[in-house]
Amino acid sequence: PASVILPALALGLVALPASAEDLTATSKIDAVTVYRSGALVTRKLTREVPAGSHTLVITDLPAGAIESSIRVAGTADGDLQIGAVDTRRVSIQSSEAAARDAERKRLEDELEKLTDAMEALRADIETKETQKTLITNLAGLPQQPPSTAGAVSPPQDWSKLLELIGNGMASLQGDILKTRIAMRELGREIDDIKKKLAELAPKQESRTELRIALQAGSDLDAELKLIYQVSNASWAPFYEARLTSGTDAKEPALDLTRRASITQQTGEAWQDVALTLSTSRPSATTTAPTIWPLTVDFYEPPKAEPIAGQMSMRSGGKALQDRAEAQMERKKIAPAARARLAAPRAATRVQAALERTAFEASFAVPGRVDVANTGEAKRVELGREQVKPKLHVRTVPRRAALAYLYASLTLPKDAPYLAGQVALFRDNTFVG
Repeated sequence: PASVILPALALGLVALPASAEDLTATSKIDAVTVYRSGALVTRKLTREVPAGSHTLVITDLPAGAIESSIRVAGTADGDLQIGAVDTRRVSIQSSEAAARDAERKRLEDELEKLTDAMEALRADIETKETQKTLITNLAGLPQQPPSTAGAVSPPQDWSKLLELIGNGMASLQGDILKTRIAMRELGREIDDIKKKLAELAPKQESRTELRIALQAGSDLDAELKLIYQVSNASWAPFYEARLTSGTDAKEPALDLTRRASITQQTGEAWQDVALTLSTSRPSATTTAPTIWPLTVDFYEPPKAEPIAGQMSMRSGGKALQDRAEAQMERKKIAPAARARLAAPRAATRVQAALERTAFEASFAVPGRVDVANTGEAKRVELGREQVKPKLHVRTVPRRAALAYLYASLTLPKDAPYLAGQVALFRDNTFVG
């Protein structure tokens, strides 16, 4: 009976797992490791995931994210499996444009009101122009026709009529002029609002979309990390050396401050992030240069075949001339051969030293910082050391009547000092 089948069918439906569903989430940049060229970005997001199979769609990543470097990891308070991660380029409305929707709506309403007011002024001018036409026609009316049966017609008062026409025309012309001035001012306001609307127009930006396959054993809360590399980011070291010359009673001292300049144009702003600077160069070559074999030999010009009917003779002068020509040919090919020999050596790259591992040093910038996506430099201080220098003076009287003060010092071994510009101060005076 139907009353028996329906409950059984309902129980079967409850036992089935949830069907696949697209979930959306927004992530936030949490940490960035900047290399000498490029950067590694870590985003975080939290999301409630229902039981069953789902596809998590994320469109936060910039278009410049290197697809082969994207990794997804995370934790959950239940059984969560991360499957395939698909990427593609998409075009979406920029977040900045979405935040300006309210302002754009206000300007659109104001523009509509000003447009209506402009139409009302145009209608008023049309009405007054019609009145001018009527007055002009009134001035052109024929005189009153003569009366019949010899009756005498009353005299016409043309002065009053002309005065009426003149005053009416002057009043209408003044009103039209005022209306046109009001229209001009209103037109300027409309143009200003249109310019503002053009600046606030919704802009499309290219992004990288992630589609992450998730399988949840039950309803759970998940925290995921999205890790990827980007280019168009770098940092460069620079230093500040402050020398205290000292006295007979006080030894000289030198304060060495290590700083860094960070720039990035990756397509996304780094706001309130944990910033780390690394001396590693992941964008550099990872294989040693290949040295190809090179054969060196003397150039021998082809032998000329004797012309028929002539005797082939090689006098002593002719032999000397041939040797001179061969020597000149060897001189011609020598620069090219030297260039081929020198080419592989130019590709050699020295890897940076490290702080805690065998090949890398990293500097964790204190606190959380912001780095704009404009290419403008963000300068941070990495550390400060005080060392004891040895002072000595050098002079070359034959070339210059000057003496130069030098400070020799031993750099601390806690981290490498990469090549960079040093600002020199002597007793709090900038000297170069």
